[in-house]
Amino acid sequence: MILAVDDDPGRYDYLRVLLNERGDDAPRFVVATCRECVESHIPHATAILLDFDLDGREECARCNGWIDVTNATAYLDAVIARGVPVIVSSCSSNANRKHLVTQLHERGVKVAGIAADHFGVEREWLGTLWVWGVVSDRGGPHGR
Repeated sequence: MILAVDDDPGRYDYLRVLLNERGDDAPRFVVATCRECVESHIPHATAILLDFDLDGREECARCNGWIDVTNATAYLDAVIARGVPVIVSSCSSNANRKHLVTQLHERGVKVAGIAADHFGVEREWLGTLWVWGVVSDRGGPHGR
């Protein structure tokens, strides 16, 4: 399962399309924001896409519960303990993105900073997940 910790689920609409094209090989994809949802999904994640600011909506993207965390630093220890690859997808300030990437990298997490601030970013995320072995090279209309 790929977990996106983000208060903007629409940010991942095209990534969902790309993943679903993989057919039976498509990993489950979840977007969550509130502490309860994020903490319940981290133990099952095979990769995490991480936003910095989590205060853009009043409700969790997953359960519609109240968002009780304003930024992703609250989850860093749990993400690091899980030890799965992380893509920092945040469009926050360079300093905020760099903070997340540095903290994760210094604590041994495979991490890439690929902000959702340009056209085609979803293919970059998918390619990175593929290189890391999170998604297989099968599936899709041209897969084996």
